[in-house]
Amino acid sequence: MIRIVMKDIEKYYGANYVLKKLNLEIFEGERVGILGPNGAGKSTAFKIISGSENYETGDLFITRGANIGVLDQIPVYPEDYSVKQCLYTPLESIMNQKRELDEMTEKLKVDASERLLEKYGEMLSRFELAEGYAIDDKVNDVAKAFNFDETFLEKPFMLLSGGEKTKVNLACLFLSDINVLLLDEPTNHLDLSTINWVEDHIKQFDGTVIVISHDRYFLNQAVTRIIEINDGQAQSFKGNYDAYSDQKKLQMEQQLAQYTIEQKKIKQLEEAAKRMHEWAKQADSAKMHRRAFSIEKRIERIDPLEKPKVEKKLASGFDAIKSKSNEMARVEGLKKAFTDHVILKGFDGLVRKNDRIALLGNNGSGKTTLLKMLLEMEPLDSGFIKLSPSSEIGYLPQEIVFEDGEMTVLEWIKESLEKDEASARSLLAQYRFKQDTVFKKLSGLSGGEKTRLMLCKLMNGPVNFLFLDEPTNHLDIESREWVEEAVAEYQGTMVFVSHDRHFIMKFSSKYWTLANGEVYEYEGDFESYKGIVEDYYKMPDKSEPVKNDVVIKSDLQSTNKSKLNTVMIEKLENEIEQIEERLLEIEDFLYSGDLKAEEIERMIDEKESLNRSHEKLYERWTKYSIVI
Repeated sequence: MIRIVMKDIEKYYGANYVLKKLNLEIFEGERVGILGPNGAGKSTAFKIISGSENYETGDLFITRGANIGVLDQIPVYPEDYSVKQCLYTPLESIMNQKRELDEMTEKLKVDASERLLEKYGEMLSRFELAEGYAIDDKVNDVAKAFNFDETFLEKPFMLLSGGEKTKVNLACLFLSDINVLLLDEPTNHLDLSTINWVEDHIKQFDGTVIVISHDRYFLNQAVTRIIEINDGQAQSFKGNYDAYSDQKKLQMEQQLAQYTIEQKKIKQLEEAAKRMHEWAKQADSAKMHRRAFSIEKRIERIDPLEKPKVEKKLASGFDAIKSKSNEMARVEGLKKAFTDHVILKGFDGLVRKNDRIALLGNNGSGKTTLLKMLLEMEPLDSGFIKLSPSSEIGYLPQEIVFEDGEMTVLEWIKESLEKDEASARSLLAQYRFKQDTVFKKLSGLSGGEKTRLMLCKLMNGPVNFLFLDEPTNHLDIESREWVEEAVAEYQGTMVFVSHDRHFIMKFSSKYWTLANGEVYEYEGDFESYKGIVEDYYKMPDKSEPVKNDVVIKSDLQSTNKSKLNTVMIEKLENEIEQIEERLLEIEDFLYSGDLKAEEIERMIDEKESLNRSHEKLYERWTKYSIVI
């Protein structure tokens, strides 16, 4: 059943078209990701669907009974409302029913007439049907999932930061009685544990979900269809982000092949017409001239395909220099606190040559603070940090601020890298600063442009110890992939903070997880790390789960250590045993000789899939045996 239809929707601001006859259909129960470059019209389409934005022409159809909830709209609450009061707001109708029941209970103490008892029974049935007795549990479950402790729940909503308000708004949406969920960049400002919770709830949400996101890992986990809006028009792709990416690549290859064939055909016709004219002149033949003119007319009637735009890949990588030391940084007894908020209680750590360390942890755990301490940009309370004398540091901060915003891109890179204008312009062109864009003022650059410019400087200077703080934050997917392409060229040591799980998965081999003033180290791939974290929190009857944070360490000391070891290893062994039994069944079928060709193909596909699953489960079993 179709839930939302946009037909020939046009929207423009002044003389600028944002949407040009936009057509799209969203079906009930779908989970759809909306993609497109910045300024393509994604958020405008969202606002039109939610009713907060008008459109010039076209038709919008939303089926009756659609109750739409939007993330990007921060509700206005009374000034004295606490976070807890905000969370109960979506349940106001049930709360009213509860108040009416309480009032009726008081009336029955005075008058227990049959009429009032019957009315009370009807009210109680409606209340129970609305799961009224479970509202406190619902609020507590959502608050726990978002790591809202009692102190935070009592905070006035008005005093929260933008990111905190977004988290509260998202929590309210999950408590609301809605069946269409519009999410605009839902993973911004959220830590990894909260993002995982949001993903799970989107999968379980019994309604339609439409999400704008630049988080590729989130899109892979949460959506089943991608709609790309580009130049004000929409194109649909089945599957998650990876499927979309594969389809786009294939589409580009096909378009390029068609363009190449057409250009070859045009060239052949042009050469044929040219030869025909030459022969006509030699033979003084009007007939041959007419044939040549006929070929030229044929060329004119061809509506040439537009050449697909293929961005040039980064032409140069980091000028990484080798370190003479195998230890890039040693940390001993590191302590740091802000008033009563302890960041580090006494951290000992080692960064080895060519390590790729991801600093992870919930918001406010101190990731950026630790990064700046390693960079000697933040004072220590006690302890010491020793950097290798041969280290050449490169730093990409989360918020890039230039001292002189009036300088142009060209002036800044000439000064930073001591280059003449010709070589500076040639270099900037490799980073997509071409023609007049080199004269842009630094103060007018977008987040993506600032990142590209800073990488231009870093990648063309000697670097063997790279520090990155949220390098893909606020960037669209194209810019994120460009940053990854740049970082992939780097061969040295790297320490970085990121909530972008696609980036983490691609570049990290070691994890420092900050939790309650401790740093817990884990070495391995991201999926294994993520699996251990999830299994730890799913484990039953944990006596004292760590508040608001993750606990992982190779020598983890915990009252749950033996229990976790027993429960998880047994669970994994059962799953491995089931797969091995199925693999034996498949082998028997394949050697029976009774299968048709399509059945053999299906069995082989299943066998390959099971072998991959078996390998991953065994890796996790091995890591539990070693790590836990």
